[in-house]
Amino acid sequence: MPGSSPNRDLRARVAGRAGFFLAAFLALLGAVLLLDRIGVAEVVVAAVAPAFVLLTVAVIAFLPRSTNALRFYAADRLVPSTYGGLALAGLALGLLKPFAPLRADGVFASIALGFALGLVGLALFSGPIVRRAGAFTLTELLTARFAAPAFRIALALVVAAACFALALGGLIGAIRALTALGISPDLAAGLAAFGVVLVAAPGGAAGVAWASAVAMAVLAFSFAAPGVAGLARGAVLPFPVLGDAQAWARAGDIVADWSVGAGVGGDMTLVVAVACGLMALAPLAGPAIAAPNVRHARRVGLKALAIGAVTLALAASAFAAAILTFDARIVGARPDALPDRVYAASAIGQLDICDARAGGPGAARAACAALPDGRLRRADVRPTATYFFSAYADLLGLGAAVRGLAIAAAAVIGLTLAAAGFLGVATTCGHDLLFRLPGFSSLPSVRQALTRAFLLAAAAGGALLAARARLEPSWAVGVALLIACGLVWPLLALALWPRA
Repeated sequence: MPGSSPNRDLRARVAGRAGFFLAAFLALLGAVLLLDRIGVAEVVVAAVAPAFVLLTVAVIAFLPRSTNALRFYAADRLVPSTYGGLALAGLALGLLKPFAPLRADGVFASIALGFALGLVGLALFSGPIVRRAGAFTLTELLTARFAAPAFRIALALVVAAACFALALGGLIGAIRALTALGISPDLAAGLAAFGVVLVAAPGGAAGVAWASAVAMAVLAFSFAAPGVAGLARGAVLPFPVLGDAQAWARAGDIVADWSVGAGVGGDMTLVVAVACGLMALAPLAGPAIAAPNVRHARRVGLKALAIGAVTLALAASAFAAAILTFDARIVGARPDALPDRVYAASAIGQLDICDARAGGPGAARAACAALPDGRLRRADVRPTATYFFSAYADLLGLGAAVRGLAIAAAAVIGLTLAAAGFLGVATTCGHDLLFRLPGFSSLPSVRQALTRAFLLAAAAGGALLAARARLEPSWAVGVALLIACGLVWPLLALALWPRA
């Protein structure tokens, strides 16, 4: 019957979820803007957006809850390529975010190029291969080619380690975003771990895929907000060709001044390593595994590349405008007369004042005691990209509502990356390893129970480690890429070599 067509049912479900998110998001945006307009306390306004965005993501991730193995491990293989592209772009930008120092050296350019090539590789190579094989995971594909029990155990441990490091990087990013609201790190870690469980435990891969797509949409909208506000005011944001090219060039000059002494060039080895690592990271294969067929699996990677490029362009334009405003406020100011938020950002390492972390006027005065005339020069205050993620809304005068939206975007991107990583750990251990060993039941319900148990344990352990250890998210993500590039990608290449 026409009314019972699987494709029509799929379109109805997708339209329902997209409609729910759009309605909830617009209602949230209207409510937050109204609260900001009527003069509600800034702290309250800034906290409303993250709370509602995280709640919306949790609800959307909970909708596809199931005990069906195909839905839990592969999202029923019914995620359309557009939404799969959104999900993959969100996960990829969550990986890229920790590597974005605001310096004019070649390292970030090499990493960004590696990410772009890695997404192309996912689209044309690893994603379609896993989807064609019908495997639920990358580990399942490789162990079907190399079936020795010792190899299975070793590979599962390697993949689980890469997934855990990746999840830890995302979790640290989410915790740091939440602490911008004044939440203690311990409480933020607990909330982030709880969010991971809400996203990944009920629906597994389906929950992670839809939550990642929503996170990407929120991130893109938060970066588009400055452009929309600029158009409403009749202003043009900095950007080559399409915007104010002169302002873009001035922002580049400012970043170059901040980068004096960096002196690090690009490296093709780094480009190749990042690209190969990205292709071999198990959580990033999830959207391709959830695609309806191999053709859609290819489209997932290509659409993710396009979505990511547009989002990065929006972010670069917003950051350039914020850089110009920041520079105008800081240069020539006294070290002990800066805005309180600058000191707060310096205290947590988001910017240096005279090569020191100055958490207050006194500390800044002491750090800058050697200044010739007591006034700050451009190179005396060096912010990082992390600072602008939470501060660009304030610098551009967009209000507490957009600031809260920016914090929400940073938090939810980290949260969904952590959920994908911890689900990768749980699936590798509960599905690919234990249930295949002698003496373990092969019932799907047992597998899912084991997977959820490993997910809870991994999320709890990751939250404890993120809260107690002084780790940088770039270190964690770098370890994940190193493991994937050095140990998993060669095996993936060998699996396709007939003589291996």
